[in-house]
Amino acid sequence: MKESPKIVILGAGMSAVACAENLSDFFQVELYEKSKGFGGRLCSKKYHETRFHLGAQFCTCTDPDFKKLLNKNNAKKFNGPIYNFSKKEDIETHQYFVHPDGMQALVRESSESLDIRAREKCIRVDTQKKIAYFESGLEVSYDILISSLPFPQAHELFEFEESLNINFDPCIAVGLMINSAIKTKYSAYQSVNEDISWAGSSKFYNATIDEKGPQLEIFLNDENFVSGGISNSDPLLMVSVFDENGINTVGNGIGHDIELVIDNNYNKSIILNDYYESDLDTYKSGKIKFELNELSTGEHTLKIKVWDNYNNSSSRELTFIVVEETEIKLSHVLNYPNPFTTKTAFFFEHNQNCDFLDLSIIIYSVTGRVVKRINRRIHNEGFRSEGIFWDGKDDFNERLAKGVYLYNLSITNEQGMKADKTQTMFLLK
Repeated sequence: MKESPKIVILGAGMSAVACAENLSDFFQVELYEKSKGFGGRLCSKKYHETRFHLGAQFCTCTDPDFKKLLNKNNAKKFNGPIYNFSKKEDIETHQYFVHPDGMQALVRESSESLDIRAREKCIRVDTQKKIAYFESGLEVSYDILISSLPFPQAHELFEFEESLNINFDPCIAVGLMINSAIKTKYSAYQSVNEDISWAGSSKFYNATIDEKGPQLEIFLNDENFVSGGISNSDPLLMVSVFDENGINTVGNGIGHDIELVIDNNYNKSIILNDYYESDLDTYKSGKIKFELNELSTGEHTLKIKVWDNYNNSSSRELTFIVVEETEIKLSHVLNYPNPFTTKTAFFFEHNQNCDFLDLSIIIYSVTGRVVKRINRRIHNEGFRSEGIFWDGKDDFNERLAKGVYLYNLSITNEQGMKADKTQTMFLLK
């Protein structure tokens, strides 16, 4: 049986390891690396509880096969946004990948199954004899030679023609330990000035990788609103937003805006970036307020989508019913808890926003005897009432016996229009 060709790869960085992993199933592959380990330009140094990255700060991925290599080696998404000073904008990082244990760990698992010869610096290659010569005195023959070396090193070995006209700009990496109370949502900065092309924090390696979208709470008119409730035709949408790493309000990336969709009409979605206001002294939370106009009578749905600064999104949806304001409406009449022992509270929804209402609750025994009357004058800024509490006692302040009771809840507005509903509750002892 004919022996498979021998492939020698110079270097043990990410490209060399990825290449060797794909070829090793079919060929005899050896990698030769001048430093003491794998990783190449993915080199990083650990200092106390953080890491300093001497080479690549992240890698990008658009190729499905390369994505498999990253997944195998437990790569994570870049943890945080980047700001580019020259462009004056945030940089999209959804295709940026790093590793919490340092960049060289992106090829750690793959390298363990490969034949990597460390501390072997190639000093000459005889392409006629197909022999690579190393500083240690080692001479290695090959059938195929693959170089993953940077251009200046490869140029010395292979003497490329000058007509290639390849420019190589070296740079210096400086690690700084800074104790500062300054907080920023950015993990790194690009194109800071003519001398600094990259200024990065170690937090996008050491912090817990954020893969959760913002927390959203959505209401209409006031925070007592419950999905499925009633509303007028011009309700105020209110959204409370929180994310540990901040909210994306600039819409970086296709479809990364704060987006509102009414009645599943995505062709007429509304961008709400300009309606977001951060809470005082924090970039982590804020509010969105947007007034809807001239909604038709009947049932409607609202769906809002919000992104954080790490390219994670969340969506919330609610339904509501627009009723005509020319007549008084009452819905979702209930008491809670039900059953109850010592106290309960009555709740209801109505369409009389910012209006005074006369409230009447009459409680009956199952035989029809009135045992308790509750009368209040209320004023709600919204469409859902606050709880009207009852201690389970009758009009004479006596504790009622356990059993089933009925109650009729009615409201009357200042124009004399009235609506009422009857419900059942259970008193336990």
